[in-house]
Amino acid sequence: MWTALLAALLPTLSPTAQAAEGMWLPEQLPHRAVELRRLGLTLDADALGDPQGQPLGSIVTLGFCS
Repeated sequence: MWTALLAALLPTLSPTAQAAEGMWLPEQLPHRAVELRRLGLTLDADALGDPQGQPLGSIVTLGFCS
């Protein structure tokens, strides 16, 4: 019983098990450039937020999925 309780509580005690905020939309990336640099992003955040540029411009949309 103690093993099951410890296994259930262990993930909540770990300081590294925290998410920053989740998924960001491409148009939010330029506004979060400083935070993304701090997290280790080496790409240009402005280029990632451009829907017509690369890499977003290469996404194929079939109308109901991508």
